[in-house]
Amino acid sequence: MNIYLIDIFNTYDDHINFIDSFRLQPKRTYLEQAKSEIKINSFGEGYLDQIMIWEAKDKNKFNELISILNELNLLESIKSKRLGGGRYEIAVQVKENGIDSSLSDVGFGISQFLPIIVADLQLSEGSTLYIAQPEIHLHPSVQSAFGGYLVKQINSQSKNYVIETHNEYLLNRIRLAIVKGEIEEDEVKVYFTDNSTNKSVLHEIQFNKQGQILNAPNNFFKTYMMDVMEIAINAAE
Repeated sequence: MNIYLIDIFNTYDDHINFIDSFRLQPKRTYLEQAKSEIKINSFGEGYLDQIMIWEAKDKNKFNELISILNELNLLESIKSKRLGGGRYEIAVQVKENGIDSSLSDVGFGISQFLPIIVADLQLSEGSTLYIAQPEIHLHPSVQSAFGGYLVKQINSQSKNYVIETHNEYLLNRIRLAIVKGEIEEDEVKVYFTDNSTNKSVLHEIQFNKQGQILNAPNNFFKTYMMDVMEIAINAAE
């Protein structure tokens, strides 16, 4: 990230954040940060400390987090346990009435996705969250459900999201939200970088009220469309 962007994030500290595609790996135990206020950095550092603070001091925010994770079918519960010496461990339940497991022992995508939701809940109404590749290591159903979460946050919190992604599931859920009238088509902006020639060309992709893709170059979703067509052709033989 360049110095200019860092200055922007520092200036608008309460209204903007950026979560990179490279996020910290889960551990067995963590060293607690001695801070009353923690803002997650671009690598996701600090998100578990924030969860612990909410768990101990802000039950409404903690319950909101758990409710979101339930709706996304990602986790049922999160619990922290202090071990002494400033260290703690985090246990999660993936299934209702399931066993408590370390973040290191469940799907890697959970620890990579949690910083995104926690960072979003830290930001105030009308804020902007930049996210690089939120889909990393996530089950397709969660990738899709995340699109519904974004629409809900946009409508209820007037939030803005700038997302770098290659994710068809996320985009298709947004298209479905347009068709269902949950979000207006002009509230969604998609830009596709085409480097099929010797230079990169930026294309603005638009949608109509039926969720149809407009103004897309031929290689937008090309692999997906070709695979679907080939499956249909071979199935008919």
